Amino acid sequence: MSQSGRNIKFRTHSGRVVCDELHTEDFDGAAVFKMIRAGTHGLYYKQMFRRYFIPYSEICRIYKQVQIIPVDDSPAYEHYRIVMEGAEGRIAEIMFGEGFMNRTEDNDAADQLLETLRHIENAQHIQIGFDEGSPSPSKKSIWRRK
Repeated sequence: MSQSGRNIKFRTHSGRVVCDELHTEDFDGAAVFKMIRAGTHGLYYKQMFRRYFIPYSEICRIYKQVQIIPVDDSPAYEHYRIVMEGAEGRIAEIMFGEGFMNRTEDNDAADQLLETLRHIENAQHIQIGFDEGSPSPSKKSIWRRK
């Protein structure tokens, strides 16, 4: 049984609910990268009051996206996101860190997550990073993908 004595309820991007001991223990033992946890079975994250689980089998590509926000008399701000895409398109977009902050630790955490996925056995099929031959981004010119 999990440490808390109960199973945590997770939702998938398709709306299915997962609530069992296997996923709760995977969540508890997962590596933490800001808002995302990388377990052996998939990625876990929280938005508002819900916890989500995305199995590695549903992710085809994962990459970091950087939004540059120009400010008149100040340096531009950068927002870092992790974007997950599946066979049907974009699954999730998760922003790292606080808004309007240039934080190198947000960038570093996103890079560490992508590097960790390279070493997880169940995630070996996932294309990590962005391939320039892929379809153009849905966002306009202020987005960069790495």
